[in-house]
Amino acid sequence: MSNNSESMIGMNADVKRPMWRLLSYLKAYKLPFILAICWSIINKIADLMPPILTGWIVDHASGKTPDWVEPFTGLTDMIEVAIFFALFAFFIFGFESFFEWAFQRGFMRLAQRVQHDLRVDAYAHMQQRELAFFEHQRTGNLMAILNDDINQLERFLNSSFNEIVQLITLFLFAGLSLFLVSPTLAAVGMLPVPLILIGSFLYQKIIAPRYRGIREAVSALSNRLENNISGIFVIKSFGREDYERDRVSETSAAYRDANFKAINLNALYVPLIRMLIAVGFASVLFIGSYWIINDVN
Repeated sequence: MSNNSESMIGMNADVKRPMWRLLSYLKAYKLPFILAICWSIINKIADLMPPILTGWIVDHASGKTPDWVEPFTGLTDMIEVAIFFALFAFFIFGFESFFEWAFQRGFMRLAQRVQHDLRVDAYAHMQQRELAFFEHQRTGNLMAILNDDINQLERFLNSSFNEIVQLITLFLFAGLSLFLVSPTLAAVGMLPVPLILIGSFLYQKIIAPRYRGIREAVSALSNRLENNISGIFVIKSFGREDYERDRVSETSAAYRDANFKAINLNALYVPLIRMLIAVGFASVLFIGSYWIINDVN
């Protein structure tokens, strides 16, 4: 088997497990990575505390102070307990703000480090390829790999990965809180979760080819712009400005249309997921209301 064939097989194998490849780069920054995840989890828990705190305050104002307050604080006076809850609320918001700064700083610094390592390794790997490889590759495509593709990974670490961490935290914390109140309501509220997971996997399969089309389109556009700018002397010498402008317009329109195809599906995903969540939320409201109206314990 030729070296070129072996290289292509290796590349195909890597494409099938991109997340594992990304995590392998994170191993060098294991501690900052773990700390950023921890700060994100603490931030989300603090962010979810105000509704619970509001419930405690309402119970206290109704004369049903939570059982944990007196043993924990030693306070029995209504005003003193109200002051405690107000200070606790201030502490929670300060806590949430501090850890939001901590996880954002952590993930942003981590993304820059991984981006640097990826770009250097990608260039070093590309530099070792045989000359025949460069004869069949457009410069715009190679530039898209070294710039746009790696920048996409940076944006993933900066925002998307943190959103996944916080979504999992929300699911576990909210599910546990609801389970402590009523296991039955918790089970009803979690009914849409399998549908959401299935829908997410289907969405990934459908959207992947569209984003691949965007990558190909941006590669063609980068190549067209680079060729025209580097050959501007020839273009102006032969009076080909209008012709080349039309070619750039055509390539740019292809990039625009490729984005439109992804946008149409991307814009539909979140509303559909929210509708599934609404089914679980509405079911919990209905069952809870039914139990209250009929005095069901």
